Amino acid sequence: LVNSSLILAQIATFLQHLRQLYRNSNTYHNFQHALDVFQATYFFLYSAGAVPPVSILAHSDGRLWKPDKSRSRGSYISYLTNLDLLALYLTAVGHDVGHPGLTNAFLVSCSRTTRHAIN
Repeated sequence: LVNSSLILAQIATFLQHLRQLYRNSNTYHNFQHALDVFQATYFFLYSAGAVPPVSILAHSDGRLWKPDKSRSRGSYISYLTNLDLLALYLTAVGHDVGHPGLTNAFLVSCSRTTRHAIN
């Protein structure tokens, strides 16, 4: 797909390690949310004709699929390479690793309070 040295087993191992980095106590920014974002990313790319339907995996006859460049002509999506698509998928899965489950406003507020207490 992208590079013969990058094999599925390596991607699977990477994803397993990534899953462990998500905070289980976080009720929203957890691994389930990461999979939701992954699925949404796939759907957007599929809708734009950049990736094949998942049903292609059900066929073991070695079918090949090519992107429908006419559907995305003139858009940035038409410039995506296989490596770009892999990066998008991995980023979708890993985008909230380590998220504390708090809003930026809350963290900034706590930071100010901590600064006042120290000073």
